[in-house]
Amino acid sequence: MKIRTPLILVVLAAVFLLNAQAVPAEPPHDETWKVLSGPTIEVKYRGQSSDLAEDVLMKASQFLNEVSNLLGLPVGGPYKIFIAGSKEEFVSLQPAASSAPEWAGALTYPRYGVVILMTPGALGESGTQYWSLLEHEIVHLVMGEAENRWDVRFPRWLSEGVATFISGEMGIPRLLHLSWAEVTGSTIPFEAISVNFPEDPSRAEVAYAQSYLFVQYLMRRYGNNAVARLVTSFLEKGNMAQAVNGAYDISFVGLLNGFKQYARVKSMWVPVITSTASVWGLITLLFLYSYVGRRVRDYRTLSRWDDEEYDRNQAEFSEGENGDEGPPVIH
Repeated sequence: MKIRTPLILVVLAAVFLLNAQAVPAEPPHDETWKVLSGPTIEVKYRGQSSDLAEDVLMKASQFLNEVSNLLGLPVGGPYKIFIAGSKEEFVSLQPAASSAPEWAGALTYPRYGVVILMTPGALGESGTQYWSLLEHEIVHLVMGEAENRWDVRFPRWLSEGVATFISGEMGIPRLLHLSWAEVTGSTIPFEAISVNFPEDPSRAEVAYAQSYLFVQYLMRRYGNNAVARLVTSFLEKGNMAQAVNGAYDISFVGLLNGFKQYARVKSMWVPVITSTASVWGLITLLFLYSYVGRRVRDYRTLSRWDDEEYDRNQAEFSEGENGDEGPPVIH
């Protein structure tokens, strides 16, 4: 479940990740749906412009290759992406046995390689936010397919952390939730979010922020292939403690201790730079920088004018000594 909150208290869109055994291989649809096919992805749409379907196919194919390379996982497929033109159509595509929460904006069925995604207009998002949402889903498809192949299940915090990190879905509002949790001592133990994330939107934001920062911490401490190493190790061992030891030669407890320090530092600077005092302090510094810069430029200009006037006077004096009367002076 992925909560998207551009404003702290307003949920605009979300992702609901489904692995239920009872879900059919495809959402219910009829022959009125158009199909746009690529090598590994089919985009199905109805009533929308074909331009959107083409963009979704192009972006999804691009994301698929990028995610595969980053995680060191093979591209499988075929995958199917259904584009719903409205909330009603989005709901109608959901199997009755696994309907999503009311606030959900996209569905992923990793077991069957299926994504249901609303149009930008129906979802209320566009541009980079919309494509980030699609990329998030592609990550779940690739990792979900690896789970099926190896018959294991990644901890929820790892799969969501990887998806959120790769898609770049981390903003100040989400970090503010984590900052508050750090201040109040209400951060969430990873074992509590191994299977499901909290239903409460604010607590879910904390879970997403922690998961994102954990992946960021791995990348900064162990390099660009850190996530791929952990994913591969987990698929082989099926246990996070053993996977961490195999990937980084450190205990899971030791890794978490280092991460907790990192998360505390990363989350606590957000309230500082977003406080009113900090904003006015920054404005004051910018004013002083601008004022001093202007005074320096004025001083340099006056100095240049003085030098030019001195040079002219010297030239006129030299000409007078040589008997050259120069141009007439009109009184």
